[in-house]
Amino acid sequence: PKSNTIFVIETKNWGGVITGKNYDNNWKQELDGEEHWFYNTIKQNNAHCNALSRKYPNYNIKSLIVFVNRNSIVNNKSPEVIKLNRLIDYIKNKNI
Repeated sequence: PKSNTIFVIETKNWGGVITGKNYDNNWKQELDGEEHWFYNTIKQNNAHCNALSRKYPNYNIKSLIVFVNRNSIVNNKSPEVIKLNRLIDYIKNKNI
C-alpha cells in the first residue's frame, strides 16, 4: 500500500558527546576537551517539517534526526533522535 508519509531526515556528522533536550535552544558538543554550541537540531528540523506541511497538507510529515558519526554519543531521549545504525529499523517500524 502507498504511504502518505514524508520523512524529513536531518543528518549530522558530529563526533564527541552531544547533549541537549528537546526544548533547549542550543545543544552542546564536547569533543577533544572543547565545547561547541549549536542550534537545537530538533527545532531546526521542525522548521523544515512545518514548511513541508504547508506545501503538502495531506501528508504525514515525520521529523528524524540521524547522527551518522560512529564516534558520537548522543544524550537525548527523543525517539526522533537516533544513530545511523537504527535508521532502517526506525522507518520500517513506524506506523505509516
